[in-house]
Amino acid sequence: MSALRESNNASAPAAGRNLIDLSIGEPQHPTPACIRDALIEALDGTARYPATRGISELRETICDWANQRFKLEVGQLTADAHVLPVNGTREALFSIAQVVVNAVERDTLVGMPNPFYQIYEGAALLAGAEPYYLPCPAENGFSSALGCGTGRRLAKNVDGLYLLTF
Repeated sequence: MSALRESNNASAPAAGRNLIDLSIGEPQHPTPACIRDALIEALDGTARYPATRGISELRETICDWANQRFKLEVGQLTADAHVLPVNGTREALFSIAQVVVNAVERDTLVGMPNPFYQIYEGAALLAGAEPYYLPCPAENGFSSALGCGTGRRLAKNVDGLYLLTF
């Protein structure tokens, strides 16, 4: 038996317990035929990467959806000023820290719930900030009590705060 298989078997959950998979995940269902067909039909147009801003039709569609979904006033959200498509949450969460953190002028903190999505910490560190962990214990429903114990240091030096809503 290989060392990897042995290690994997040793880390299996105890009898009667379910494994909690904390990996990034993979799709669990087959791709619907209509999506496969649309992808095949669009292959001729995929010889080049789009601009970082994304194509205008996509940004307009996202903007229209958000305006309708959140009942925003006309002009409150515009595709050119407020929409930037990304390839997933990791890219967006990482990029926002690189934009808002100003670690040059002072010691900077980025607040994040703990336990946390791994990208919060990495984004803060690579932006030059210090992660500030907000305890979210199980007995509190994994919620943080903002204001309780966060102190002046966070209020004075925070450039970013990752919050989760459920």
